Amino acid sequence: MPESYSPELVGLSLLIAFLASYSALELSARVNINTGIQKSIWIIAGALAAGSGIWAMHFIGMLALSIPIRIGFEPTRTFISWVAPVLFSGLALALVHLPKIKTRGLLVASAAMGGAILFMHYLGMSAMEMSPSISYDWKLVGLSAIFAIGLSGIALFTMRFLIDRSLDSIWIKFVVSFILGLAISAMHYTGMWAAHFVEGSICLAAGKLNSAQMPILVSIPTVIILLIAIFTAYYDRRRVEHFKIQETDTLTGMKNRLFFQRYLNKLSRSERKKSIPFHLVFIDLDGFKILNDSWGHDAGDETLKVIATRIKRNVRDHDHVVRMGGDEFVVIFENKPLDQLAIILDRILQSIRTPLNINGSTVQLTGSMGVVENDSDLDFKMLLSKADSAMYESKRLGKNRWLLFSKELEAKSSMSTQIFASLPNAIAENKFKLFFQTKHASRTHHVLGVEALLRWQGPLSSLMLPGEFLPYAEKVGLTGQIGTWVVNAALNQIKQWSEMGMKIPVSINISALQIRDPRFLESTLHLINKYDVDPRLITFEINESMLFDVSNEVTKVFQQLSNQGINISIDGFGSSCANLASIKKFPANELKIDSSFIRGLSNDEVSLKLIQALTMLGHSFGLRVVAEKIDEAELISQLENIGCDVLQGFSFSEPQSAEELTRTLLSIKSTVVTLDNPPNY
Repeated sequence: MPESYSPELVGLSLLIAFLASYSALELSARVNINTGIQKSIWIIAGALAAGSGIWAMHFIGMLALSIPIRIGFEPTRTFISWVAPVLFSGLALALVHLPKIKTRGLLVASAAMGGAILFMHYLGMSAMEMSPSISYDWKLVGLSAIFAIGLSGIALFTMRFLIDRSLDSIWIKFVVSFILGLAISAMHYTGMWAAHFVEGSICLAAGKLNSAQMPILVSIPTVIILLIAIFTAYYDRRRVEHFKIQETDTLTGMKNRLFFQRYLNKLSRSERKKSIPFHLVFIDLDGFKILNDSWGHDAGDETLKVIATRIKRNVRDHDHVVRMGGDEFVVIFENKPLDQLAIILDRILQSIRTPLNINGSTVQLTGSMGVVENDSDLDFKMLLSKADSAMYESKRLGKNRWLLFSKELEAKSSMSTQIFASLPNAIAENKFKLFFQTKHASRTHHVLGVEALLRWQGPLSSLMLPGEFLPYAEKVGLTGQIGTWVVNAALNQIKQWSEMGMKIPVSINISALQIRDPRFLESTLHLINKYDVDPRLITFEINESMLFDVSNEVTKVFQQLSNQGINISIDGFGSSCANLASIKKFPANELKIDSSFIRGLSNDEVSLKLIQALTMLGHSFGLRVVAEKIDEAELISQLENIGCDVLQGFSFSEPQSAEELTRTLLSIKSTVVTLDNPPNY
């Protein structure tokens, strides 16, 4: 029987094959990024679109065949031929997104999918109910089977490839869809080529599904369905991309606080929090604020990017790493026992303290971590608060460590809440106090001056040390205000002593944040004039890490302070390995050796040699050398023999209130060295 094909319908079938392939890839990408009921919905949508597209291509391809008899299709078998590719498309989408499917599983799925396509094709052909029956060239049938299974394998392995590499490029999917569309068409037309219609055959189904409008009735709804599926997937992809942008930290590329909030809200509404154990780890960088303030934000940003990469490198792909802001990170570990988690946390700490190269200099930071285990009855804001409390406790214990939240920390967690609530009103309520510790000349032990030490009458009415509340002040942005209060209170005290005839030099600790404030110099000079204080009685102590900041603005501030007669002391010297060129740029008068060397002096030969070297270095620059936090009397003679000029610590006196110290100084007035009788170093 003579056969021919309609070029228009063949072209239409090719278009539908392409759209079906593209929709399958596009919808497959949506399946990959969704979970739960949403994932199931996308699988069903993908099955309906891709399966219907494959079936429509096959049906249009059969209608493209022109033979000199009237033809039709038996409805039941036609419907079943549609159901088969829909079901197996859904099964394929579900299988290909299994997290641990192996190559063997994909091969089995390919064979099943190819078999479904063959079943669809030849069942659809049988729905024509030809009499006598259609005869087939079995070699070509075998070839069509190879095409069916092969194209199914190509489709499934391609989907898996794109999923594993998180590739979502439109152009990649366009090219792959074109190839898959040609493969599907090749299978169908090979199967049609294998069919032979006997001369004089009749179609027993001619009176059933038989209409000249069948190509339109099949193709238009199918194309519309496929286009709707494609555009729906496209807009869902744009929606997800928008969410990803919203939930991504622009500096490090990690998830941000918004993602963290949405994740915890989603988790709190699900049953997963009851069935899947997880640990929340709060990470804070030790010393980052000093680096950021001293070296500038560009150096700080580069440091954060390096640290973020190091943290990410030490966790699993499905662990959530979040930058909460500043130098704070949170990691959520699901299904990780604490003994295994401990190994990971130790690796993260090691990676953080690996030295970094910033602007040609080597810098070393450490990290402090707080860890809390989930509780199905626990509010997630409280969970984060407890991890935060554990982190602060790890800082208090010496930093560079992690600490698991325990019942013993419950009271401290409650205290943290009270501190946050009380700090903002501390200045207005006059809750800050200055205490003073004397500084003594080497050998004579005469009082040379005092250091102003901040205390806070906290929530429980007990005096708190700066290390106990300043980290909280940093979080709420009060560091600058507190620093200004300290300078004001110290200068006021200098005035009061001066009016009593005691010109006592006072050392005041200054943060990098204060120095970087463009109003600092002006406000300081204003206070000096306000209290009519001799600038030579003022010593500003700065941390050694600030020596790394050699910007013109900062150097200019120090120089102007020095020009006014204010003394500059470099505190914590030896802890950050400042280079000699940096020391030369600062108009310092004094070096304070880092207390860690002093504490180890009694039983450590290395500390002794280090203090000797630092003392000689200070003297070579013409600077006074101060040894602070001397808490053991036997250390005094050692430090004097080394050559330290000034000694300070509990071995001489404890910090006292201004009233107590005034009485002490009046009682030992003859041994107090002032500007009128300076010491001879």
